[in-house]
Amino acid sequence: MTERVRDIRARSTEPDQRPTARRTISVLAYLARVASIPALIAGVAIPINQGTHTGATVTVLVEGAAAAPRLPHLPAGTWLRAHEQYGAFTLELGSVPWWWIRVLSDSRAGLTWLCLGIGALYLWAFLDSVQKDHPFDSRNPRRFRILALLVLVCGIGGPWLESAASAALLSYADLNLPPGLVVSAPGIGIAVSPLLVAAGLLVLAEVFRRGRQMSRDVEGLV
Repeated sequence: MTERVRDIRARSTEPDQRPTARRTISVLAYLARVASIPALIAGVAIPINQGTHTGATVTVLVEGAAAAPRLPHLPAGTWLRAHEQYGAFTLELGSVPWWWIRVLSDSRAGLTWLCLGIGALYLWAFLDSVQKDHPFDSRNPRRFRILALLVLVCGIGGPWLESAASAALLSYADLNLPPGLVVSAPGIGIAVSPLLVAAGLLVLAEVFRRGRQMSRDVEGLV
């Protein structure tokens, strides 16, 4: 009996880790909510701001030429600069009359920030439910599915917008390239990482859906 009392007293003197975990979740939820505001603003402001400019810049692929800072045969106000990736260049036109091409040239960055902002809001909603001791909230599976969709939209839609912007600017620009020099829009490549992240989020959605169902079953037994 005495040993049992000592064991209970020892457990009562152990520091409770739950307040620390709760504070951590609270801080993460606050950061997610605060970060969503500038991200959403940037997602809308970046394409609009680009539309107010006179020029546009896109990434293109160049075949048949060495990476040169500037090619002398290009028209005035047109620059073709080497990109950090091998085989890729940055095509810059100082004047583009069509506003939709200018907006499209920076739409990938806008889409990325917009997805980050929306995703931060859904992450905040999930963390807020955990902080309130409702981790198996019926809305959490849907939140994870939306996060998975945002990852796919950003990972697949971003390269598609970049390729479309490059193709649109190349169709407008009269580069007058010499024989053997080919400038083309980058292909639409789908990276594996967005698919893996989206799959992981869908797995979490299913875990929380089943957890919600199990909690309901337990409540029915009580």
